[in-house]
Amino acid sequence: MFRRIVRIVAAVCASLVVSAAVPARTTTPNAFVIRNVRIFDGERVIEANSIAVAHGKIVAVGTNVASPPDAQVVDGSGDTLLPGLIDSHVHAWVRDVLEMGLIMGVTTELDMYMRWEEALKWRAEESKGAADIADFRTAGTAIAVAGGHGTEADLPPMIPISRPNEAQAFVDERIAHGSDYIKVFYDNGPRFAAMSKATLAAIVKAAHSRHKMVIVHVASAQGYLDVIDSGADGLAHVPIVKLPEPIFRDAAKAHHIFAITTLALPISFSVAGGCGQSCPRIRRSLHILVPWRAKTWSNPASTTSITFPMPITKRTCGRFTTPESHCSPAPTQMAPKLALSCIRNSS
Repeated sequence: MFRRIVRIVAAVCASLVVSAAVPARTTTPNAFVIRNVRIFDGERVIEANSIAVAHGKIVAVGTNVASPPDAQVVDGSGDTLLPGLIDSHVHAWVRDVLEMGLIMGVTTELDMYMRWEEALKWRAEESKGAADIADFRTAGTAIAVAGGHGTEADLPPMIPISRPNEAQAFVDERIAHGSDYIKVFYDNGPRFAAMSKATLAAIVKAAHSRHKMVIVHVASAQGYLDVIDSGADGLAHVPIVKLPEPIFRDAAKAHHIFAITTLALPISFSVAGGCGQSCPRIRRSLHILVPWRAKTWSNPASTTSITFPMPITKRTCGRFTTPESHCSPAPTQMAPKLALSCIRNSS
């Protein structure tokens, strides 16, 4: 399918993709120069053909840049150098997720529910210079009610929340376990128990008091309105159900909520791989949620700043918002990457 091999360099990504989102990682002091390469900086192809890296950082970009002492020279003729991609919704239940992401050019992954013990272990590896896994930020253990989505036996274990007054303790425990943001399962259809709106609001208030964002999994029309009204920061998936209008549109605009564009999800659930009746609903949701770029929350106690990409726009990703016939089947792991590439192009 691809006619050109695309080289992805982690050091390039850390400097060129959202520098506010993830601090650059210096994994090796070795210096190298890539020459005769086409360079795409995340927004456009720039007038340059070489790039120099030293101590894990880009030190020069231009035409025939000078080589640092003892630098390895790589001939990039016929190749394209571009920023690493950010996958804003993964579940890193095994280390292979982070390894395969990096191989596919995804240099940063935002996990939305994993075992917190593994997160701490892999983060320790990352801090020691592990070069075979993508950078990642994590929600750690999500928050759900008994019988709710996320509490299934084959998922990482969690103790369900019961009452609103437990929210602060639940949030603080997750922060202590390394969560960069809080993931909540609000509802997921009739087969699962739904969280009360009061409990969700209490979780949002508790998380915001600790300068943490809240991303919510929700699947019902009323649920989307409840999540927006609670003050949550983001939706874990772009809405695919029929939403009440103009109520949803007005609420989304007023609260500046964002949605992660997991476009492969409705495709994977539909018949014969096509998105069917979900497609126009997705288009409407994208049109509502596109005006905002990114929301950044910084923890004043640290230097970490998490930036979440906003939904894709019709201007830059028309193939996802054109007639229903264009919602063609796509590999589950590929569609989110394509969407994320478009997000970056819209900034």
